[in-house]
Amino acid sequence: MSKYETGTKVTLRRECDHGLLFPPDEECELRAVEPGDGPGPSSPLTQVLGLVDGALRWAGALDENLLEFDRDDVDPRSVQAELEAALLRGKQLWSLVEPGPLRRSGDERNDVVYQGRRPWLVVGETASGALLAMPLNESPGEARRYQARLFAADVFFRLNRPSKPSNIELSHVWSLPSTTRNAGQLKRHRWRQIEEKVLDYFEFAGRNRD
Repeated sequence: MSKYETGTKVTLRRECDHGLLFPPDEECELRAVEPGDGPGPSSPLTQVLGLVDGALRWAGALDENLLEFDRDDVDPRSVQAELEAALLRGKQLWSLVEPGPLRRSGDERNDVVYQGRRPWLVVGETASGALLAMPLNESPGEARRYQARLFAADVFFRLNRPSKPSNIELSHVWSLPSTTRNAGQLKRHRWRQIEEKVLDYFEFAGRNRD
């Protein structure tokens, strides 16, 4: 996870911006987020949030080498407040969606940006209506501290698609269009447990969600 403080201002390198299918708007002010339970200082992964007039508009999990950091410009309070307000909200909460690849065709960089086709779990919504989602990574193994475990019986896929054990990648939050293809649903019996995992990861556990 990022070696920089939560709220540090970052800039997306120009050559990388054009390769993303869901890039931040030009007017977004980008800030890094540093969860306490992330993959660790050896990982290049950085969770980035984009704010417009102080409101959360965009989110992406990016490699540090795609970013430029301004250590002299740090504002953690607005970033944390906007993220907390957007998580575990929205009409499509707990839906499974399939955005497809996050990069444009032909951009084959080797970094932490998730590629390929996979289901993503909706865990929130921005004030502008974009979905906040985390990818599911098929895995027979146990979840690490920055993941949440799902079993085949925990999810429902449309069109009789079979489900497999997987881990929710809590450290990869992306904003996606509200029109992203719906592929299924997380079953109700896991909602509370996954909610607690998300809040614990971002250190919002115990706060009033009303």
